[in-house]
Amino acid sequence: MIMICPLCGAEARRSHSRGISEKIFKLTSGYRAFRCKDCSWRGWISKGKKVDRRRTLRTYVYFVVILILTTIIALYYANRVSAPQPFFPAQ
Repeated sequence: MIMICPLCGAEARRSHSRGISEKIFKLTSGYRAFRCKDCSWRGWISKGKKVDRRRTLRTYVYFVVILILTTIIALYYANRVSAPQPFFPAQ
């Protein structure tokens, strides 16, 4: 997708997201990162479509559920590893 640079009017092409915050912003907004070939401008331009709120909400819910499950599993294994083992086995 080719866009026009808002500073110099030259060709601006899509730019890769930098870091997790830009990836989350890209997923939840209607904007994409672009970079100009001539003046090296880098910025966000609307892709022209409406944001699908259902998809955005679903993404947030999946992220929170995965975060909670990962935390529960990590706490379970941390508790299991740190629990003292009985010296004499139960009979």
